[in-house]
Amino acid sequence: DFTATRLIRRVASPRKVTVRFSEPVLGVSRRSLEIVGARAHVKFKKGSRTATLIPGRAMSASRHRLRLSGAITDLTLNRLHPVSVSFRVR
Repeated sequence: DFTATRLIRRVASPRKVTVRFSEPVLGVSRRSLEIVGARAHVKFKKGSRTATLIPGRAMSASRHRLRLSGAITDLTLNRLHPVSVSFRVR
């Protein structure tokens, strides 16, 4: 498998952001997955396809940015292409 994993879904509420990857991943942490401008705790189990960020404070109902680094890999160590995506909290 030489195909890098991808971010395929993100769901946000004021108290959490859940992201889903195209395949099981490794390397998810506060440094590799972050809400820009907010401190957040990351809930993730190695080899899972899903990670949840829980911000220290509820996010406002507006547009925010999520940053993912190349430290995130699939199980065969193909790196995620670093990406920054926006999301809206309603």
